[in-house]
Formats: sequence, structure tokens, C-alpha cells
Amino acid sequence: MPSTTGTGLGDFNPTFFLSPAKPGEFIWSFGPTFTLPTATDRNLGAGKWSVGPAGVALTIHGPWVYGALINNQWYVGGWGDRAVNLMLLQWFLNYDLPNGSLEEAIGRLRTGRAGFKFYEAGADCVFR
Repeated sequence: MPSTTGTGLGDFNPTFFLSPAKPGEFIWSFGPTFTLPTATDRNLGAGKWSVGPAGVALTIHGPWVYGALINNQWYVGGWGDRAVNLMLLQWFLNYDLPNGSLEEAIGRLRTGRAGFKFYEAGADCVFR
């Protein structure tokens, strides 16, 4: 029986966003998303070049930032035998702690997302 697990890198999935220069209380953005078949193991990627639209919407109320990200991709070529039609819908919740107290507690663990500095705490709750 062939292995269904693997170790290595998966496909590369960049997303580019365009948004208004002067957003209001409601902030939105849209752009393309791509998947490049860069997986180091066939089990870690689809083996397809994929492309599709992406969008994000969020609002800020005091220290709270919340919103959702959505995208969909369809394959346009590649070596894999898997048909690709992938949709992502991910909500997010962000709370800014005063005076960088989370940074001191965690010890400067950083993840860059959309040009912001974020600190992760759980799968769906992101602190900046």
C-alpha cells in the first residue's frame, strides 16, 4: 500500500491584494491568488498550477480587528492527476494588547501577514 504521508514542503500559494488608499470604517481588498506546484513530495501538493480570485474584508473597533478572507482556485495545468477546485473561507479576530505586553510574554515570535505584524495564539485568534 502506498504511503499517504510525507515530510517536506508543500505547494507555494502567494496572494496579492489591492485596496483603497483611504479606507473607511469598513476595509476591503481583492486580488489574485496562485498555487505553484513546488511540493517536495507528491503527497504534499496537488501538482497543479492554479489561479483564482481572493478577497478580504475587515473592520476595526478600538483594539479589535475582525473580518474574513475568501478565495477560490481552479487548476490551469500541471503534472498531477488531481482536479483542483479549492475554496478557502477563513475568519479572523485580532486584539491589540497595550504596550506590547504580549511581545514580552511570548518572546518576539512573529508572523508576517498582509504587511502587519501579528502574533498567533491558537488557530483562529490572532493577536497583534
